[in-house]
Amino acid sequence: MKVTKAMGIKNPYVYVGSVSSANHDDKYKSVISRTPLLATDEISFTGNSGWSPVSLAGVSTKIGNIPVIFYSLHFPGSDSSINSAVEHALYHIALKYGPQEQKKLILAGDFNNKIEDPPLSLLSQYMTPTWSHTHTAAELNNLKTWDALSSSSAGVIDHIYYHRYAKGFDGVLQGSLIDLLSPLSDHKPVWATLRYKTRFTLNSDLTQTIH
Repeated sequence: MKVTKAMGIKNPYVYVGSVSSANHDDKYKSVISRTPLLATDEISFTGNSGWSPVSLAGVSTKIGNIPVIFYSLHFPGSDSSINSAVEHALYHIALKYGPQEQKKLILAGDFNNKIEDPPLSLLSQYMTPTWSHTHTAAELNNLKTWDALSSSSAGVIDHIYYHRYAKGFDGVLQGSLIDLLSPLSDHKPVWATLRYKTRFTLNSDLTQTIH
């Protein structure tokens, strides 16, 4: 696989969802992991504004001894948070995990909206974009994650969001986008390093970074 080769992962654990965005032939969401997958899940819905169906492909894994839930997504953009894919996704995530859960939940992918747009302003009430730790608004305005194949630009529309109330969250250390010499997609890859702490003895803390 081109992506795993670019990431330097020789024996990856892979989950590919079964729902293709807008029923296209090749827009399935996937997750590639260095650690074994404990569970897989796909949240799918219709009835939102923009194209449908929409889905999030998710996995549960452990990095060190820290359990993490990670969802890969592809959302249609929207000018409003009302009936947006983000609003629908938040509803389904709340049903599955509960609004008060302190799970280490991460959403990442193509949101087709900038972080200041209404749908992501709604999401930011519950989750935080890693960009807010690594770049100023002015810096983001000078970047683009689409289109990697041409001079066209929609700005930064690919994001990583983390549950801000996750137990043990200890910061976003770094993050950015990658300009590949030979792009694998019309979207540029984005990445971030998150740090969590977890108790592993009565008197000690273990710090684990998640890339």
